[in-house]
Amino acid sequence: MANQKKKFFQQDGAVYCRIYIEGKRIRKKLLDLDQLQRDARGRKRSESQQNSLLENLFLVAEKEIARSQQALHQQQVKERVAQIGQLFLRDVELRGRSSKTVTEYASALNDFIQYCGDISLDDYRLHHGHNLLRGLTERELAPRTQQKICIALNTFFKWCLEQEYSSKLIKLPMPTVVKQQPRPHSQQNIEEFGKYLHQRFDEATSESKRKFLLNHLRAYYLLRYAGLRRGEVHSLRLENINLNKGVIHLRHVKEIGFKVKSGTEQTVPLAKVLVDEFLMDDLEERGAKERWYLDNGDGDLLPASANALTKALTRHAAQAGIEFQGKILHGFRASLATSLANENPAVAQRILRHANISTTISHYVNLPEATSRNLLDQVSQSSSTDSQLTVN
Repeated sequence: MANQKKKFFQQDGAVYCRIYIEGKRIRKKLLDLDQLQRDARGRKRSESQQNSLLENLFLVAEKEIARSQQALHQQQVKERVAQIGQLFLRDVELRGRSSKTVTEYASALNDFIQYCGDISLDDYRLHHGHNLLRGLTERELAPRTQQKICIALNTFFKWCLEQEYSSKLIKLPMPTVVKQQPRPHSQQNIEEFGKYLHQRFDEATSESKRKFLLNHLRAYYLLRYAGLRRGEVHSLRLENINLNKGVIHLRHVKEIGFKVKSGTEQTVPLAKVLVDEFLMDDLEERGAKERWYLDNGDGDLLPASANALTKALTRHAAQAGIEFQGKILHGFRASLATSLANENPAVAQRILRHANISTTISHYVNLPEATSRNLLDQVSQSSSTDSQLTVN
């Protein structure tokens, strides 16, 4: 061991070594001095045997420390939410999801980083989820909006586990959401709104205003009589309206990133009053360049987005002094749905395109209280009469 003084040294009856890794000097005990000088049978080792034993122990110790340092380094440079999030968003795009969906995922990831920090996934703890909900609440976001953000983030965390970026499945705590029933518009408000839109269109003097108002009227008729969702109205192409068969075909529109809600293409029957009072004349007057139901006359959408359509109709309602309850566009669907469901839930399910009839019944079968009470009285009266029958 005389020639190994710089590498090995003795202290407190033991032999230690010095190992240099990444500029750091690490001291490690190899064995006791008596174990170096004598073997297991007590025989004395020569100096060359001692040096050979020390070299072997040194190599083992060096590899062990190298592995330990590598593990520590990996722990320190673990990939964090922001970096993995970019890979996730790229994967979402490659899977053909709409730009709107990608933007929503990106926004949710930014919210998480803002309130929880750019942490590594394995460092997530429950308090991070509570910090997120606290931050979203302080921004005065509605519970349903908070829930949507948490669902998007849980989708991201599930993807991370599947791709082995995390060793555990992270599930965020969900906000408490009070489930609200759809709020149908009154028939009077619907009629007044239609009259107001017609009046505004008739009074419009500029061509640009007439184009906007005509498309607002077009949207009104489909919302009222076909019960379409907002995105379905906005994305509808003229080629998907078939008056001969009396149906509208709901299809994916890759050009604007629209996908049918169920994931499969559907058909919606057209009411005769819708065809006779509006659609037939409207389609006959279309220009050669028009492609969309809500077209500007040159083959482009007007308004440009479904959100813009909602804002326009909301503005009209305010100007007309009509107070719609709940979401203005969905209220038309709820009104038609309620009328149909109270008559025949199965027909309502077909037109609304609900996957389960339970959705139709629980949301839209909404008999007035007086009607419900009258039916209860009739049944009760019938039961009372039966109980008074004499049994011979």
